[in-house]
Amino acid sequence: MTIAQHPNFLRTVLLLDAATCLLTGLLMKMGAIPLAELTDIPGALLFYAGVALLPVAAFIALVGAFPTIPVAGVWLVIMGNAAGWRRASG
Repeated sequence: MTIAQHPNFLRTVLLLDAATCLLTGLLMKMGAIPLAELTDIPGALLFYAGVALLPVAAFIALVGAFPTIPVAGVWLVIMGNAAGWRRASG
């Protein structure tokens, strides 16, 4: 059995996605000023982008926490991640 065939693979991926989203949001929210100085990105933008990531992290964690993972929720997470990467890539 490969790792992708493991019964909890999708749940683990969703929960890791939620955790990284949460940590990134908290870092951006709580460290907006030092990050702004380091990156030349406006502090307010970093702060509010971090705040916006928190409910996203909660939604992804919720999808991963269902006993039976909802297909529509997974597709919403996939589309949100793809849209985010597309937007960030220019």
